[in-house]
Amino acid sequence: MIIFTALALLFQTLDILEEDIAFPKPFIVPELFDDLKNNPIDINTPDYNDLLLIPYVTPILAKAIIDYRKSNGDFKTVSDLLFVKGIDEELFAKISPFLIIKRRPIKKSAELKIRAANDSLHHSRNFKTWNIYSRLKADYEKLGLVLLTDKDALETNLLDFYSISLSYSNTKEQLIIGNYQVTFGEGLIFSKPFYRYFATKSLTGLETKELNPLTSPFENNVLLGLAYRRTINHFSLTGFLSTQHLDAEIDSNRIVRKIIYDCRHIDSATIANKDQLQENLIGTRISYCQLTWSIGFAAYHNQYNHNFQPKDSLNSFYGNRITIFGITGSAIFSNYQLNAEFAYCWAKGFGLSSSIIGDWKPLKVRLNLSGSQKNFFSPHGRSYSLTDKKDNLKGNFNLHYDFARFRIFCYGTTKTNFFADSLPAKIETGVERKENKLKIVLSYKRILKNDVGQSQGTKLDLTYSFNKKFDLGFRLEDRQNFIKPARGILFR
Repeated sequence: MIIFTALALLFQTLDILEEDIAFPKPFIVPELFDDLKNNPIDINTPDYNDLLLIPYVTPILAKAIIDYRKSNGDFKTVSDLLFVKGIDEELFAKISPFLIIKRRPIKKSAELKIRAANDSLHHSRNFKTWNIYSRLKADYEKLGLVLLTDKDALETNLLDFYSISLSYSNTKEQLIIGNYQVTFGEGLIFSKPFYRYFATKSLTGLETKELNPLTSPFENNVLLGLAYRRTINHFSLTGFLSTQHLDAEIDSNRIVRKIIYDCRHIDSATIANKDQLQENLIGTRISYCQLTWSIGFAAYHNQYNHNFQPKDSLNSFYGNRITIFGITGSAIFSNYQLNAEFAYCWAKGFGLSSSIIGDWKPLKVRLNLSGSQKNFFSPHGRSYSLTDKKDNLKGNFNLHYDFARFRIFCYGTTKTNFFADSLPAKIETGVERKENKLKIVLSYKRILKNDVGQSQGTKLDLTYSFNKKFDLGFRLEDRQNFIKPARGILFR
């Protein structure tokens, strides 16, 4: 019964971004969307940043909604969004569950969730094989409380991960004590904990506010301590303190070999690495936001209780102190949005990330370019790797073009570390057609590398939607590897 209940809850939310995201934990997707679905946004009150919290709403579309509301007055019904340029029936069906008209504020609420999942029915009686997660969330007026517990499969302790967050918030102030998350910009300094799980296909990511209490079972990129945010007109000031223990591999000389972000404690080695590294952090964030542009500055300093490897080892970072500061900016011009972030790790190196989004009704394009020096290390950002790093530059793009009932798409990624023969690339292109409840996707993928792993493949996906909670899919796939002679056809 528990298995089917968990599956039902998953299917209710996985249909939102099923093709664009792949999470390693089965409970992350429901928690990201449940709070928003249970507390939908009043379409007549949100500002630009609130609209970006809604899946599939791009910055250009958020501006179009606000411009329409200013020109035509408040929306009478949620379906009036169909009059906004760029919103068709397909997109409206995806975003409407998160919107209402004139939502009554909830002054008192309490919610307890317990979810369990098991990948194997054969071992369903074994407690260790279960993924068990629970959350108690209570709100009273402007106060909030969140209690979390999470046990991954093969872990033996039901309280392997737990979190407590107390919060106070109003329209101008926010205070959090306990576990919280800080996110902003392109993620060089503080990234969204789930950014690594997005597929290239996604034109828009899951946006979050810059400061949030921990409400989902993320065990990495989380801070523990005190955070305060104050908004005055268009200015916003955030300060945060954190002291916590991280999983790390430390040798007999008390030298940190690496920080472990997996946070799974399933055997003697992973249990021995648990909470071995103490991190003390202090930081601030200042930003100025207008409807069509924003700029911000952020900085933090942290100190560890152990040193990382010396600079002549495989690690690019060394020492036990990190000071990082950076600048973020974004701007909207007609149907384009530009985002950029520059970050500098003091005396170590710098990182740079930028993106361009073009949003027209039939055509949507996103281009990303990011790079960093080998010594740039940002433990709470995207450049979290320590081992054998080199200067690097990465790029990816995706393109959707809709006509009639067809969609043509193309995705690609590439990167280089400026060494010979170091330019792998991946490209996927195809066509998609929806006919009532049947969706047909034919795609071709090619992976190009100069050393190993060159391959190509063709996929045919057929999906029939009986309702919002149940889909039936079929896949026919042909794969070919050029380096190791092998070929096969997969039926799923």
